[in-house]
Amino acid sequence: MTALLEWVEGDSCLAVKRNGNTENLFSTFVPIWPEGTRPVRASDGRRGIDVPKVGLIYEGALFETVGSEIPTIREAPKTCAVHDGFFVVEPWGMKRLHS
Repeated sequence: MTALLEWVEGDSCLAVKRNGNTENLFSTFVPIWPEGTRPVRASDGRRGIDVPKVGLIYEGALFETVGSEIPTIREAPKTCAVHDGFFVVEPWGMKRLHS
């Protein structure tokens, strides 16, 4: 999946938006990042993540990833409620397309 990392200010949440193909079940996901992923902030204020073996990805960046779509079967945290489902991100299939 090609996706865009997006900061949702009202929910204080980094969400993943599917780029392009809208035939798939979901379009906006709450990502479940690989172990060791940590939040970061750029000097210009952009929010992002540092993914082990991948590097920094900031809001507005396109990236490719593989993983599993999971429908909303439980409630999302109140600070990250705007989504169509969850996406478990697999680090071995993730790469930045641009920052």
